[in-house]
Amino acid sequence: MKDLVKFELYKMFTQKTIYLVAALLMIVTLFFLYQMKGPSLHSLYQKWEGPVTAQEIELAKQKDDEIVQKQANPKADISWKELKLRNVYDAVIEVGMYNASQKRKIHHIEQKINNQKNQSNYVHHNLNLKEKMIKDIDYQDMYYNRPATQIIDFVGTYGYVILGALIVVGLSSIFTQEVTTGVNQYMLSSKLGRRTIVLAKIIASIIFIFISLLFLVGIDLVYWILTDGNYGWKAPLQSIQKFWESPYSFDLGSYLWIKVAFQFLAACGFAMFVLLVSALTRNSIISFFISGFVIAFPILVEQFIPFNMDTFYTLLKFTYADMMIVDVLFQEFNTVNLFGYPVLYPIFAIGLLVVSTSLIVYLLYKVMAKKQAA
Repeated sequence: MKDLVKFELYKMFTQKTIYLVAALLMIVTLFFLYQMKGPSLHSLYQKWEGPVTAQEIELAKQKDDEIVQKQANPKADISWKELKLRNVYDAVIEVGMYNASQKRKIHHIEQKINNQKNQSNYVHHNLNLKEKMIKDIDYQDMYYNRPATQIIDFVGTYGYVILGALIVVGLSSIFTQEVTTGVNQYMLSSKLGRRTIVLAKIIASIIFIFISLLFLVGIDLVYWILTDGNYGWKAPLQSIQKFWESPYSFDLGSYLWIKVAFQFLAACGFAMFVLLVSALTRNSIISFFISGFVIAFPILVEQFIPFNMDTFYTLLKFTYADMMIVDVLFQEFNTVNLFGYPVLYPIFAIGLLVVSTSLIVYLLYKVMAKKQAA
């Protein structure tokens, strides 16, 4: 088995198209990352970092107002430092805004719980779960979080695109190539051989994804730490604007590894789908386009097609694409009604991945078992 896995990995990593695609996408990615590069503002934030008091919030508001008034004067000379200090003051003020918003949300939920006495089991548990999760959020500190934010964002944007492309390019021909070369006839000559080789391909595919993801996350970490420092990991998830409504009480350090692990699981699920498509088709091009369509279509729909269908967009969140992007599952409080009990989107997505991937692997073995040698 060990030698078979090594041989499958050798075949995957000796495909020239993988390196060509990876190189092109990395060049484009580094170009855009370079455009986003700017001087580190950590020195401006450092004085204000840590627990934020009511007095500091008032002081930040006062200092921010002074700069705003200065901006209103066309004769005033405003320095670059003053303009950037507005970002610092906004971050301090935001802590107070979030805590006020958090109290309003909890009060609103408590009113709903008290007013709706004839609630269904699902609604009752859903409201209680939401209240508990929001109460658990501790957003009292402010940190300079640009490096951590950019590292996290990379995983679900450029990282998703590159990893998805590598899976499609590297795995879509894993079975069809053997049909073309005639190697499949040797594989089909023994039932024991079929099962062993299929398992070797599955293991090799998972290792391929792990190495690819490790490389991408490594590049991501090194780039931003070298250009902007290793800061922001203690900041709460809600300090990133798109997670303002998130009920999850993670700091950015925890969320990064949750996101990477989630992307790895989703990528493995997608890889098993690609293997099944490759086993069912006899043409590498057809396998490539089907796999590419499945990973790209949901994003194209969300970005370019103006649908106004909440149910449709909810379903898209459980596609391989959105599960590899990850963020959409954690941005808001969303649950699935499962036999009267609320199941959070991320947990439901993992369950869905496990069930669907198990079914796909089962079908893959069945497909290969039914094929006959010539």
